[in-house]
Amino acid sequence: MSREDMVSTTRKKAIEKPLVSREVIEASDRLRRDIEKAIAADPVRSVRMHAAMEEAEIAIRLAKARKDCGLTQADLAARMGRTQPQIARMEREGYLGSIRSLAQFAAACGKKLTVKLE
Repeated sequence: MSREDMVSTTRKKAIEKPLVSREVIEASDRLRRDIEKAIAADPVRSVRMHAAMEEAEIAIRLAKARKDCGLTQADLAARMGRTQPQIARMEREGYLGSIRSLAQFAAACGKKLTVKLE
């Protein structure tokens, strides 16, 4: 059996027999809705949740900016006078760095940091 046939067979099995049952998916959806309601009912939780989502978005954008300019984490670290693990932390969800660090990251990628409140 060729590799292509094996991959095709694996895909067919995954479609025929999902990894998670419908009941688990429905329970997960109910839990997600309950969590969203609880967050919406509590202004402090709502603010914290939105802030966490923004932090995750920033991490995604940092990694994308670095990749778009063709740099590895090590390359970017060298340009910034930092270490590769420090760059990895910046690109990780939950990074709470300074505006200065974000501006240096952008500059090392040949970009400009802009902060916008909407």
